[in-house]
Amino acid sequence: MRNCFLVFCSLIFVLLVGPFLLTLNLSRTIASPDYVKRSINGADLYQKIVSVDSKELADFFSGGNPNADAPPPEFIDQLKKAIGQEDIKQAFEKNFDGAVTALKEGKSEYSIDISNLKTRLVRGADSPELSQYFGQIKEKFPVHFPDFIVSFAKAIKYSSLIILIVGLFLCLLLASSILLARGARSKVRTASLLFLITAIVATIPAVLGYVIDVPLPNLGLPQSIFQAISDVLNNLKDGLARLFALEAAIFAVLAVVLFIIGFFVPRAKLSPSGATTAPVQPPDQK
Repeated sequence: MRNCFLVFCSLIFVLLVGPFLLTLNLSRTIASPDYVKRSINGADLYQKIVSVDSKELADFFSGGNPNADAPPPEFIDQLKKAIGQEDIKQAFEKNFDGAVTALKEGKSEYSIDISNLKTRLVRGADSPELSQYFGQIKEKFPVHFPDFIVSFAKAIKYSSLIILIVGLFLCLLLASSILLARGARSKVRTASLLFLITAIVATIPAVLGYVIDVPLPNLGLPQSIFQAISDVLNNLKDGLARLFALEAAIFAVLAVVLFIIGFFVPRAKLSPSGATTAPVQPPDQK
């Protein structure tokens, strides 16, 4: 019966440790607004946006159709002149934080606000005609979040509590497995085996993260912006893979250390009834 409980606790530990590590690492990377901002800065997205060629911008606004209504060349020139890298960064982070807040509040819609960018364009216009043209630009654009984004946000809202509860349960399972093992050496080897399995579980997503790139569909964006967004997504993916790799290394080291310690722990002897007994010490010689 004792061995059955040992196998049961160990099996539940192995089944839960993978989802637990995934939830923990997602909460520290992709689900962390500050981490996403750092990844965007690391990919130089804002710099690449302001350095886009005027012809590429014109093609983007016209949808790549030469017969479509495109903004006048003066619009493109003024756009590049009036709006800088810091302006785009501030506008993005303001709307990003607003969208995150809306999701935390359970809302399924958010209005993107570009009023600050519009104000800079209107005030910096070189002619009354351009000022009037920029004044017609809408300041807010309502966006409806996909259902999976809303569901993900709801799950992340309770992620800290879930991580705490599952983490404590895993510690309980680990302690139970160790205590149920017979003898000191078996206890050490059981802990070593569970840590080794955890290391293997963490290694799989770490390797996949480094090998597989995040596919990005062609959205008609200028090539430099498309590449920058792709770099952002891969930065997020690489950060997640690095966390798994670090956890795999830590658990692998613990497993090896405990395995080595096991050689120095005396093996428990079995009594005729099957119970473990401490090693018998020879009597003192007088």
